[in-house]
Amino acid sequence: MFENNKYKIRCGHKNSKGEIVYFDLNNESVGTGRFLILVGHIYFALLRGEVLAIDELNNSLHPQLAEFLVELFNDPEVNSNNAQLIFTTHDITQMNQSYMRRDQLYFIVKNDAGESELYSLDEFSEVRKNTPFAKWYMQNRFQATPDIDYSALKTFLIQEVANASK
Repeated sequence: MFENNKYKIRCGHKNSKGEIVYFDLNNESVGTGRFLILVGHIYFALLRGEVLAIDELNNSLHPQLAEFLVELFNDPEVNSNNAQLIFTTHDITQMNQSYMRRDQLYFIVKNDAGESELYSLDEFSEVRKNTPFAKWYMQNRFQATPDIDYSALKTFLIQEVANASK
């Protein structure tokens, strides 16, 4: 019964002669596999005007492909049913003012009590359309970068290596 509903997915690539050569999905990159998983969800979200939530959009996807997916949802001709894409990422290249508005960017940080707090880039009055979002983020102007104590970690590792050598 299930054999009648079984399909083999293969991906075609042009070779140097312009001929299409097919590969089984297990010979493709992780990113290609992830894109194929996402594409159906994206299609139906756009078709039905649904909300699509993707954790770590950039995971295994080229930054330009992730940008392309975001732009699909921002394009009123493609997204005529007002679907919404909600995604998380650690890829600051997605913080691009050329296709992201400040009201579309949110940060999540843990407060001193260990609770997560959510706030929008739009809450920062000094941010303008031409503000370099990613640059300001890396300068911690939005108070959302991790607090990494390099010197403490370095001291710990030096001590551990010295103790292991004894």
